[in-house]
Amino acid sequence: MGDLPGSFPVSVRVRTKHAEKTRVGLWGQSTMLKAVWDVTNGIRADLSQEVSRQVCE
Repeated sequence: MGDLPGSFPVSVRVRTKHAEKTRVGLWGQSTMLKAVWDVTNGIRADLSQEVSRQVCE
């Protein structure tokens, strides 16, 4: 093997970089999903308040 002792093979380094990118991507996705979920729930809460207000009248 041409690797120096203690140095990672290139494939391992690339894989680690890819894993980090994937982790950040997943984190970003979950954050976006949470934001969308919060907005959706907010709208739903507003709508249900409107409906209950109309029903009470």
